[in-house]
Amino acid sequence: MGSREYILKLLQVSADGLGINYTKQTPNTLQNWVRENDAPFVANISLNSDRTPINKNIDMVSFSVGLFFVVSTDYDLTEEDKTKQENDAYKLASDFLYLLQSNDETNTVQSGSLETIFREGGYLGLGVAGVFTISLPDKNDYCDLFCNTAVNDIKC
Repeated sequence: MGSREYILKLLQVSADGLGINYTKQTPNTLQNWVRENDAPFVANISLNSDRTPINKNIDMVSFSVGLFFVVSTDYDLTEEDKTKQENDAYKLASDFLYLLQSNDETNTVQSGSLETIFREGGYLGLGVAGVFTISLPDKNDYCDLFCNTAVNDIKC
């Protein structure tokens, strides 16, 4: 299992551990997904990676993951309901971060600032959104490439 596959599986397992739905969507397709699925859920709307060499043979791979934590898709809420559900969303994000940090393979897991989302186009509901950064040693298998010396035999 490669690094990207591992991160996606880690996100799924963390959501399962909290008993909530997990989905990987774009911001546009998430609107349609929410119409057919109930809250609470965590939505992965972006996944970007960056590599930093550890040594000649291995890199540290960092993934920036844009996550939405939605606890309610109710449309008409009182101010008291909004406050309660916003607090629930922050708790959900915190619990999710804790599970990600508990993974033995991850080197670091950080959360940037979380911002409240409300309706976001009328369909998302109420929750919080933010970017989580997860770093781990490269898990990709390079065994088939190990003996390939073509990059060393470049003739100019």
